[in-house]
Amino acid sequence: MAKKKVTEFFCFIDYKYKTCVVKIKKEGSKWHEYPIAGDIPENFGSKTYMSYLTPKEILSWLRKDYSIVKIITSDEVDEFISEIEDDEDIDDCDIMDCDCCSGCD
Repeated sequence: MAKKKVTEFFCFIDYKYKTCVVKIKKEGSKWHEYPIAGDIPENFGSKTYMSYLTPKEILSWLRKDYSIVKIITSDEVDEFISEIEDDEDIDDCDIMDCDCCSGCD
């Protein structure tokens, strides 16, 4: 059985107490970075990778820039986005002992 060629994959990035979900997509002769949700690093999206690199090889390059990078499945993307949005709701609350979110309990 022939292996299916990967043309895009998703990553969860955790760096400097911030998190995001990104997509890496092969277009022509290069892989390109695309932000999806969360606190995207300032320099993210400016890099491209040669198309002959595998997702695992690109992951090793991303790990040189960001502390934690994990490839996630397309099925997991929504779950990770929900977690990021929940964390943002908690971060937005600066009132002690409020009832607006579970982070203040």
